[in-house]
Amino acid sequence: MILSSIQLALLPVLAQAMDTGLTDKLLAHLLNQNLAEILMKAVDIPWNAGTYGITISKSGDALLDSDQAKVRVKIPLQTAIIGKVDQDLGFTRVVLNCKSRFDHIGTLLIEPVFSPQGVKFKSSLDLPIPPTQANCDGVVLPLTAVLQQLVKNNKLQWEAKIDEVFNKQFNAQRPPPSSQ
Repeated sequence: MILSSIQLALLPVLAQAMDTGLTDKLLAHLLNQNLAEILMKAVDIPWNAGTYGITISKSGDALLDSDQAKVRVKIPLQTAIIGKVDQDLGFTRVVLNCKSRFDHIGTLLIEPVFSPQGVKFKSSLDLPIPPTQANCDGVVLPLTAVLQQLVKNNKLQWEAKIDEVFNKQFNAQRPPPSSQ
């Protein structure tokens, strides 16, 4: 069978697409094997009405795809929040125990930049917050705007931490090969 010039021109593209799919699957497998179940945990964080704690856990396997410039990782997440409203209203003190739990998908875009000195990473994190409420001893309070502000306030710091982890992992100094 003789291949047409169009088919010949498409072979490298198809081979690259097949290779990328396999590479993406291998990277996703490696990521899922090594990604901690609890991705973030903080307790006793003060806020204007009391204190809270937050735990963000992986709730399923990460999905990964890539193109020539970026790797996109989508991670199913479950966020659990516990907190306490502790307010002195002058004439009485209000103390409420609050809980909330919701599922969402976090997306991490990772852009590696290769140079003779190594590889540097620049990440971008997207953590959409679904409509969320807290149950505070029967009183339902909206949380969506508060959590969106929390993400906005911490996003750059979280991205820098992710970049630091990737840069350290991929640019670790390796001992020179031993001569025998």
